Amino acid sequence: MTDPLELLWVCLETDAPRLTVADLGHWPPGVVQQLIALKLLERTDNSTQVVCPNCDRGHVEEVMPRRGRDGTVRFFIRCPEALKVEIPETLLYQWTIGFESLVQWLAEALTLKGRPAVIVPDRLWRLGKTLWQGVNREVILIRGLAWPDVRDITRHIGPHGRPIVLVADRVPMTNVWPGKPPAVVVISHLVTVDDHGLQVDAADLAARVNEADQYVAKFMAAPATEVEQKLAIRRQVKAERKSELEDDVLVAAYLEFGSIRAAADGLTNRGDRKVTKDKVYGAVKRAGGIHAVARTEDSMSVHRSVASQHRDSGKKIVK
Repeated sequence: MTDPLELLWVCLETDAPRLTVADLGHWPPGVVQQLIALKLLERTDNSTQVVCPNCDRGHVEEVMPRRGRDGTVRFFIRCPEALKVEIPETLLYQWTIGFESLVQWLAEALTLKGRPAVIVPDRLWRLGKTLWQGVNREVILIRGLAWPDVRDITRHIGPHGRPIVLVADRVPMTNVWPGKPPAVVVISHLVTVDDHGLQVDAADLAARVNEADQYVAKFMAAPATEVEQKLAIRRQVKAERKSELEDDVLVAAYLEFGSIRAAADGLTNRGDRKVTKDKVYGAVKRAGGIHAVARTEDSMSVHRSVASQHRDSGKKIVK
């Protein structure tokens, strides 16, 4: 893994950011403790499901808390092999993103003027202002631009397209904005973390903002014909579908091979390009996480089993 923050950006774009012990097990040693110390990761409610640690089937089970007479709580799950397995509470720990700390660190790393402010809780923040080529421009962090309520969120930034908008890992379609599209910059490859917090590659950021401004200027220079607009939308939709299709392949490989590492190695061996663990993990996380993917596979297995029973019930037994 070359960028420990990559998983954080993936999590930022999920509806309910939750990182389990299993998720964090894919991070380099020391990174989790570092992000917790910086308050970029914060403990949240315990998981109510867990991957069985007792066998290699990878099945996900509901956790059953049991309170003893002395008031202490122990946790158990069912297992096809051991029937009942006690789970240490530490395996149920979950973390979420410390949005307040993330916003504060980004504002400081960009040396912005003014105080960061929450515009839409957990979705949109004004980080501050920066003097850009002689003009003061607001810098905004936004998440969930691919979600159904996106227009309710983007209307808060105004129609004039002057802000610099930071997004985690994907540039949205231009039609999500209420007016002139702003300069949108993907920050996942610009930000690093060290003992002092988040650091931003200022030169790279400047280049990307300039590139985004040029794109917007070209986009707004002349009204596109209806045909050109349709072609542009088709190209963007095609790119998004390609990304979704790739996610489907990565998730299917995870289910086939049984682990993030094995899926990455298996896909690399099958194809002509290297597939990283982070890429597989990101696809699984966007699909809802390890637990959700495992539940989907379990459900499919049940449906296949039931279908097989229906097929078998119609067969005659020949003696």
